[in-house]
Amino acid sequence: YDGYTVTGDGNTIHVKATMNFSLAEDPGAIKAYEFGFSSVTDFLNSSLDNAVFHESARRSAFDAITDTETFREDIETRVIKVIERNNPNLKFKTLKIALDTLVPLEVQPAVDAYGIVEQNSQKRVGEERKTGKTVVVKAKGQAKLIEEGGSTASTKLRTSIQAEAKSFKDQLPHYESNPELFEQRLVSEAMQQILTNAVDVFYLSGRQPRIWLNRTPEKRKLKEGGAP
Repeated sequence: YDGYTVTGDGNTIHVKATMNFSLAEDPGAIKAYEFGFSSVTDFLNSSLDNAVFHESARRSAFDAITDTETFREDIETRVIKVIERNNPNLKFKTLKIALDTLVPLEVQPAVDAYGIVEQNSQKRVGEERKTGKTVVVKAKGQAKLIEEGGSTASTKLRTSIQAEAKSFKDQLPHYESNPELFEQRLVSEAMQQILTNAVDVFYLSGRQPRIWLNRTPEKRKLKEGGAP
């Protein structure tokens, strides 16, 4: 086949397809080739034409031009299918299609421009996918850190609550035996912690402790004549 064909998107391309084959070493295949058709050459050419038109209509002009190998394989598969459907006895040892595709010169600039846009689009998609994978990996890492942090905090809180519960359980008998003494002991322990950082401690009437933090320094008295 050597001529123009219409693609699925309504564009026109030039296709040159050449079929090379060898018959299967089978008496039935030889008989079908020699006597199965009024003109086996016309039949094979017609099968190739059918395959070219059929596969051209299934793809865009850009796909046919840029992905020639897939186009060629599909034409080859279609040729074999058409032959087997018309005469199953006509079998081939090998059947290969050589294919060249071109666009008309007047539309070549548009095809080239479309190809550049398509390449840039694919590049952008690839970059975005790469960025998406990076974001997902980072998010999973952060989620794992948050989960581990929550687990650690939960364990720490549970341990603290268990310790407080045990302490309360251990102190309960002492409180029940003498509540006042227990309260005095707690006050005494608390005051020891508070007085550790106290600047000055003054005891007023009733021997009640009062804490004076950051007491204002006393002013020095002036000597006679105004000199300190």
